[in-house]
Amino acid sequence: MNKQKTHRIGGPGDPVSLLILGAGGRGHGYASFAAHFPDRARVVGVAEPRDFYRERLAREHNLPAGNVYRDWREAAERERFADAALICTQDAMHEEPARALAERGYAILLEKPMAPTPDSCRRIVDTVR
Repeated sequence: MNKQKTHRIGGPGDPVSLLILGAGGRGHGYASFAAHFPDRARVVGVAEPRDFYRERLAREHNLPAGNVYRDWREAAERERFADAALICTQDAMHEEPARALAERGYAILLEKPMAPTPDSCRRIVDTVR
């Protein structure tokens, strides 16, 4: 595995830049934090299969079209462009994006449960080590 080292994209005083995967209730909630505290966090990208939720988050955070994706795999294919990826998909869908984005050097936020099975959790942990 050729995991990239995590480092900040911006400088020490800059807000943490966020890529939101899943723009439903959870993802929109985290994005709202960034909107209320722009000195701490800034949404720079979104991946969401549902048009309404993806477009709403992109509009609310004035995201460039190149940082708006229907599928998280598209965001994972490009060079890292955010400090952290917030995996706000359904719980059973956490493992694949968490591992792929950790390998690209993103800091990862996963809510509990981090994955539906102990084996899946172990694979995530092994990837981020």
